[in-house]
Amino acid sequence: MIPITPKILKENEYKNGTWRVLYRLSHDRKSRYISTSHFVPKEFVVGNDDVSTSFITDYPAAYINKYRSKINSVENIEVMSIDEVLSLITGDRSDLVLISFFRSRIDKLRSEGRDKIAKPFVTVLNSIIEKCRSR
Repeated sequence: MIPITPKILKENEYKNGTWRVLYRLSHDRKSRYISTSHFVPKEFVVGNDDVSTSFITDYPAAYINKYRSKINSVENIEVMSIDEVLSLITGDRSDLVLISFFRSRIDKLRSEGRDKIAKPFVTVLNSIIEKCRSR
């Protein structure tokens, strides 16, 4: 079984005191992370990087179950590389790279106090996300 566990990266704390929840996929002593749209406040962080069970039950459990069922449907998944497994369960998610770029650019502009310049980026990002959801 290839575990998928919800995690946070402590160093990626947002200014509002929350962290983005990531799903860590582990296989052959290697890990890859799947970004999510879920954010967790400090009270749901357990230990150094774990997310509390009560938060998982309420929010990302359906996504984790979806990924686990895809993994369980493949025979001999142990012979696949971590990157092949990641590609298998997430499909073609090249749109996430673009979304990630826009989010990091917006965060950088805002941290520099350039909110007016960040505003068009937010509009474009929202449009991209809406297009991805409608697929």
